[in-house]
Amino acid sequence: MTAISRALDTLRLAAANGSGPRVGWFCIHAPLELVLAAGLRATRVRGLPQRTPRADGYLSQDACPYLRCSLESGLSGRSQIDGIIGVPCCDGLKRHYELWCAASHPSFSLLFDMPKIGTFAAKHYLVQKLHVAKQAIEKAYGVRITKKALHKAVRDLNRLRARLRRLDDLRALSPGIIGNGDFHELVLLSMESPVDVSTEVISSTQKMLKRRQGKPNTSRLVPLAVGGNIIDGRSLFDTADSMNGVVVADDLCTGNRFYALNTVCDDDLLDALAERSLQTPPCSRMVRETSRFPSFAREAQERGARGVIFATQPYCDASLLEYSDISHEAEQLGLPTLLIELDESPTGGEIAREKIKQFMELIT
Repeated sequence: MTAISRALDTLRLAAANGSGPRVGWFCIHAPLELVLAAGLRATRVRGLPQRTPRADGYLSQDACPYLRCSLESGLSGRSQIDGIIGVPCCDGLKRHYELWCAASHPSFSLLFDMPKIGTFAAKHYLVQKLHVAKQAIEKAYGVRITKKALHKAVRDLNRLRARLRRLDDLRALSPGIIGNGDFHELVLLSMESPVDVSTEVISSTQKMLKRRQGKPNTSRLVPLAVGGNIIDGRSLFDTADSMNGVVVADDLCTGNRFYALNTVCDDDLLDALAERSLQTPPCSRMVRETSRFPSFAREAQERGARGVIFATQPYCDASLLEYSDISHEAEQLGLPTLLIELDESPTGGEIAREKIKQFMELIT
C-alpha cells in the first residue's frame, strides 16, 4: 500500500467513525466555525454517483445529480447526519434542504442565507445571520459558544486550509507528483473528517511528497486547469491521469474555493467570518459574480496550464453563465477551454472521455 493510499484510508476511516453529533453542510458558505466551536462535527454531505429511487420521488426530473444523489443519502439514512445546514444557492438546494428536514427530522436544522452582493449593508446582514446561527446552534445542543472556543475553531480551520494550500502549491510546482484523483479525494475527505485528523493527514502527505520532490519531468505531461462548482466523483480526474493530464489549478467548491482564504483572527470574529465569506465569491447560482474569473484564468496561465476544462452538473443552466465568463477570460490569455457534463452513466462517461482525449490532443 502506498503512502497516499494509507492517507486516504485514514481519512475514510475518520470520516466514517468518531463520536459526537454531526452537522452536515452542502455549501462552503455554511458557518463551519460555529459548528466546531460548539464541539460538534462539521461534515460535508457528498453526492456520490448512485441510484436514486427515493430522491426521484421528491425532486423534479431536471434536478442536478448532486441534489439527487446527496438527498438519496439523507433519505436512506446512510449519511449519519444529526443536524443540517442549508444555503439556498438555488431553488433546487432550498427544496433539497426542505425535503431533507421533512424526511429525516434532524435534531438541528438551519437555512443560512448568503447575501448576493458584497456591499457594506450585505456584510451587516451576514453578521446578523451569523448571530442567529450561533444562537440556534446553542439552543439546539444546549451549549454556549464562547469567544475562546470560536477563536480555536477559526485557528483550526485556518490551519487545515493552509495545509491544503501547501499541497495545492506543491502539485503546481511539481506536476504529476500526486495523482489528480488522489489529490481531489484528499480534499473531499478533508471536508468530511474531523478537522484535527484532516490537518495531520494533509500535512504529513505534503511533507512526504516534498521529500520526494525532484526536478519534474513534464515532457509527456499535459498541464490542465479545471473549473466548475461541485465535483464529487473521481472519474474526470482519473481520466486525466490515464491520459497524462495533470491538474495544476482549479476553481471548485470542492477544491480551491474551500481553502483559498483564511479567516482573520480579529476581536470581532463574526465580522471576520462575514468578511472571509464575502471575499469568496458565491457561485453563479446565487449571483453572476465575475471578479474571480480573471484571477482564475491568470493563475491557470501562471501555473503552466495549456487549457481549461469546465465541468458542469447536468441541468444547471446557471453554471453555463460561469463557463461563458471563464472561457472568455481564458481564451483572452490564449488558453483553450472545454465544456463537459458530469454524466456518470457508462454512455455519458465514454462521451466525456472522448471529448477530453480530443481536447488534450488539441492542446499538446
